[in-house]
Amino acid sequence: MVHHSIKINLIPVPFVIVPLFTPVFPVKSICIFLFIPLQYQEGVARIKCQNPKCGHDYFVPLSCLGFYLCPSVDLGVDFFDTAEVYGPFINEELVGEALTPFKGRVTIATKFGFKLDPEGKERWIGLDSRPEHIRGVAEASLKRLRVEIIDLFYQHRVDPDVPIEDVAGTVKDLIAEGKVGHFGLSEAGAGTIRRADTVQAVTAVQSEYSLWWREPETEILPVLEELGIGLVPFSPLGRCFLTGKINEKTAFDEKDFRMTLPRFTPEAIKANKALVELLENIAKRKHAAPAQIALAWLL
Repeated sequence: MVHHSIKINLIPVPFVIVPLFTPVFPVKSICIFLFIPLQYQEGVARIKCQNPKCGHDYFVPLSCLGFYLCPSVDLGVDFFDTAEVYGPFINEELVGEALTPFKGRVTIATKFGFKLDPEGKERWIGLDSRPEHIRGVAEASLKRLRVEIIDLFYQHRVDPDVPIEDVAGTVKDLIAEGKVGHFGLSEAGAGTIRRADTVQAVTAVQSEYSLWWREPETEILPVLEELGIGLVPFSPLGRCFLTGKINEKTAFDEKDFRMTLPRFTPEAIKANKALVELLENIAKRKHAAPAQIALAWLL
C-alpha cells in the first residue's frame, strides 16, 4: 500500500512517514506537522521559513494556524508528528489546539528524551530518559495535545545513561495505563531496537533516509523488516538538497542547522551535484519536480 504525504501551504514538512513494514495503527495518508515557532507571544507565532530561497520568517496569528492545518485533514492527512522539545512545548500546544475538532480522525505522535534548559536559553541541554522523566513528559504532553492517549510515544534520542529496557518498560506501563498507544524509537541502533522490542513491541523507528543518505539499509532496515516495525524516514529530501534549490553559492542563516553539517560545505555540495542533476533529468522526462522523484524513490 502506498502512503502519500501532503504538504500544507506555509508549514514546512521535512518528515514523511513511510510504513515499509505494516504499522500497528491504520494510517491512510501521512503528514508530519513539524515546524519550530521561534517566538510565541501576544497571539502571534514567529515561524522560521525553511525554504532555502526564502530570506525571512513568517509571522502568523495563532488564530490562523488552524486555517492552514485543518484543511489537510479533510484532504486525507491523518498522522501528525510533534515533540515537547519543538519550541519547546509550543508545537504540541499548537497541534493540540488545531486538531481538537478532529479527535477520532487523526493519529498524533510525540516524543520524550531531552533535558530541557530550565533557563530557556537553549531548547535542550542534554538527554533524560529516566522513568520518572518519561512519565512527567507523558502527563504534560497529554495536556498540551488535549488528548486522553498519546497514539505513538517516541524516545527522541537514546539516553546512554538509562538502559533501553527501563525505557521500554516505562512506556509499557504507560500503555497498560491507557495513556500511550504505541512505542517508538528515533535514531536508535539495531541492537537497541532489538533489546527494546523484547520488553515492549516497537511500532515505528525514525531514521534519516533518502537517496542522499542510505546508511539505514545496512543494519536498520533488515531489523525493521524482521520485527515488523514501521520506518519513519526523516529528511527524505536531504534537508532540501534533493530539491535542486541548493548549490555551492547558497548562503545559510548562521542559526541554520545545516551550517554544522559537512555535507553542506560548498565543496561537498559541488561534489554531490551529479546526484541532483540526475534527479532533474528524470524529473524532466516525467514532467515532475526533482523532489517528487526523490520521494517516489523512497515510497
